Amino acid sequence: MILLVILGLFTLITGVLHFLIKYDDGWGFICIIGIVFLGIAIIAVPISRYCSQIEIAQFNETRRILEDARINKDISTLELATIQKKVIEENNWLIENKIWKKNVFVGIYTHPNVLELEPIK
Repeated sequence: MILLVILGLFTLITGVLHFLIKYDDGWGFICIIGIVFLGIAIIAVPISRYCSQIEIAQFNETRRILEDARINKDISTLELATIQKKVIEENNWLIENKIWKKNVFVGIYTHPNVLELEPIK
């Protein structure tokens, strides 16, 4: 998404400068392409945040299910290994999203509640 913003700004600025300097109609088309890129990047923000909110709900539900499964005394070693693998996957997802949220350029695409989540123990 940040690539769309960079491409949009670069294309828009380049198109406007060339349009002002040379007054050529072809550069007006370049400006329109830059506006389209920026529009797509802006529209993607609420969509990405909504998807991030769904992933947070899935993370919380997985946490609840895994905690309930650990309480079970009749658990085999294979099931325990599967639970541990799922815990690692979920914690990796959480760490990755926390890193992206702290990024200045990409942070707006991730829901702010990601920072409040704790890793599964």
